[in-house]
This record gives sequence, C-alpha cells and structure tokens, in this order.
Amino acid sequence: IVERFEQLYPKKIQSCNVIASKDLVKNEYFVKLLMNMSIFEKRPDFLKCRERMKTLFALKKYGGLVISHQILNELNYLYFESLFLSLPLIHNSPLISDYGYFYEDFEIDQAAHIIKYVLDNHKNKIQSYEQKNIELFKKYSPFSNINKENYKLLLNNV
Repeated sequence: IVERFEQLYPKKIQSCNVIASKDLVKNEYFVKLLMNMSIFEKRPDFLKCRERMKTLFALKKYGGLVISHQILNELNYLYFESLFLSLPLIHNSPLISDYGYFYEDFEIDQAAHIIKYVLDNHKNKIQSYEQKNIELFKKYSPFSNINKENYKLLLNNV
C-alpha cells in the first residue's frame, strides 16, 4: 500500500515503520521482495522494520497514521485503539467498514488514494470521526445488554 502511495504521491510521508516485523528481515523471501520495490531503490531509509511494541509507544514514537491490511482477521485491538485515539485508521476489515477509512479487499490503489485523502482532510473532520467511532465502541462494548445476552447464549450452547 505504501509502495503504491509513494509511486502516486512521492515524498508525502517521511517514513514507514512496520511494527512487529523486525524478524522479517531475516527472511530471504521478504528481503528479495523489498529489494524489488521501487520505494527501496528511491528511498532506501524509508521503510523501517521495528520490533513488537505497545501500540501507544509506537504511535508516540513513529507517528499517528495507522495502515492495516488483514486477511481473515477482521477484528483487531489495533483498530479499536486507533479509533479510540481518533487516529486515522486505513483498513480493509469488512466488519468495521463504516469506521475509519475503509478500502476493499486487496484494492491497493484505493488504499493509496485514501492515504492522500487522510493526509489532506483528517484533521478537519476529527469531530465527526470521533462521533462516528462512539457507535462502534457501543456496538462492541462488553457492557452492552445485547452483547451480554449473546455471550450467555454462546456459553449455554458449549
């Protein structure tokens, strides 16, 4: 996603920090993949593979734009943490497609354009973003009566 964004909008972001990926640089296939990316040739210090760390620490240290791509992992605490902090979350999770900034499946061009939109507009839309996110927190709240009843049903059917 960031590779495509950099192709479309060169040097609009300072760096890309991939959290919990430090061990990937030991993987020969991953290194070859990186070496074939234009972003690696043009900006060799742009992509940083970082160790696993707490979300708040990573956001404080490396910036506040969260880009996530998932396959069969549609709910993730990172989503809730990012949205709770009103950070722009660019993601492809169908379960929360109405929240954050959603792109379909593997639509990398769409995701790249969304990054540009976020950089240009997120700060101006923060209040409506926060209000919308409150809906999501209520929907998944462990204190919701609907959720409590659904958990009871699930536990009773074990």
